Amino acid sequence: MRRTLPVLLCLTLPAAAAELPVRSVTLSNAGLMQIERAGSLPPNASITFRAPLEDVDDVLKSLLLRDPAGQVEAVRLPPQDPEAEAFRGLPLRPEDFASRAALLQALRGQEVQAGGTTGRLAAAEESEAGLRVTLLTPEGLRLLLLREGDEVRPTDAALAARLARAAEVVAASRIADER
Repeated sequence: MRRTLPVLLCLTLPAAAAELPVRSVTLSNAGLMQIERAGSLPPNASITFRAPLEDVDDVLKSLLLRDPAGQVEAVRLPPQDPEAEAFRGLPLRPEDFASRAALLQALRGQEVQAGGTTGRLAAAEESEAGLRVTLLTPEGLRLLLLREGDEVRPTDAALAARLARAAEVVAASRIADER
């Protein structure tokens, strides 16, 4: 019965977005529990619940999802390492957020807009005068001196969104490390 209580607690915490009522709870002699929830959800709605990490395998092995319309799409687990997940497939690491030059160096080869020019980022380095950026344009190499407040923007919206997400994860991990 010791293991039943954590499972009962985790399975009765659905997401605030959609809370389906408990239809039945069945306890077996072996200490297993079945919690059945039923109800209607609007299209594209999702349900989430929390489970202790050590119980996730057992919960997934016994989880049954039914939809009379056959529209159950997926079961997703949040990553154990959100930072690694956010940076997967990106050409940079969390350490590259230490300085703007390091971040831009990690993005070499990506198409960006800077100082009114669009081109592939070839190099970036800090100088006393500002940030020196080299772009490869159709006309050749273009050297730019960017001052405080000047923008360097990826032209690929998907890459820009992933960079923003990675920056959020870096900020969140710094906050989580503080006590």
